[in-house]
Amino acid sequence: MFDILEAREVARADLDSQSSSDDDGNPYPTLEARFRDQVERSYDEGYKTETHDQGIVEDLDTAAVGQPVEEDEEAYTFRLFARPKGSGPPKGKDKGVQKVTLRSPSPASGEPGFVNPRRQLAYYFTGTASAEQAEQYSNATISSEQLLQGLKTRWPGFELPWRVTMLKSTRRTTIPRSEDVSQELTAKRKRSGKKRRIAVRKKFALKSAMESAARQSQAEKEAAFRDKRTRKNREKKTKKRQKDKLKKAQDVQEAHDPA
Repeated sequence: MFDILEAREVARADLDSQSSSDDDGNPYPTLEARFRDQVERSYDEGYKTETHDQGIVEDLDTAAVGQPVEEDEEAYTFRLFARPKGSGPPKGKDKGVQKVTLRSPSPASGEPGFVNPRRQLAYYFTGTASAEQAEQYSNATISSEQLLQGLKTRWPGFELPWRVTMLKSTRRTTIPRSEDVSQELTAKRKRSGKKRRIAVRKKFALKSAMESAARQSQAEKEAAFRDKRTRKNREKKTKKRQKDKLKKAQDVQEAHDPA
């Protein structure tokens, strides 16, 4: 980003410090004037900032009549908004900075309660209905018999058979009660007899012994196969060595014999 012409890096501390803003000044006064001109043109001329701000100040002053002014007020500095028109040019260290004081309105004097605690009973209760009102109520309501009769009436326009999946049950499924389930679990958890436990232990020991014997037999077979293969390889090497010696002796003898 800093490879662009006339671009430079500015830290936040440099922006907040008053000395840097006073010493350096605006490096582009022409662009700033043009930007301010465009901003002023973009807003509606009928909207008066000065009048709006003055109205806010008057409302705050009216609400604060007869109330003690607090000495410690929370003030916030907004750097993104310009000062209102008619407030005069900025001076000193507040140049270009607008401060706004926010405070909560004090409660109104008087006892707390309803806005209108004394209303007439007609506001909450109604009297005897007239004949016209009774007829309107009767036309707008239905009885329980009419409701049940409407349930039996078919409405073809609201029937959507293509959205309904019919599931036909071949047998009735009963949901077991919690008592039956608990009794079944209790019956399954009963401990077997002594003879049964001894037979199970013997069966488990016999199975373990058979598995151990099978593993041992398999290991012996593998060891015998390895020994047999090693012995055959050794015999092959010995025969080959003897054959090479015999051939070498024959070659030497043929070399010494006259042709």
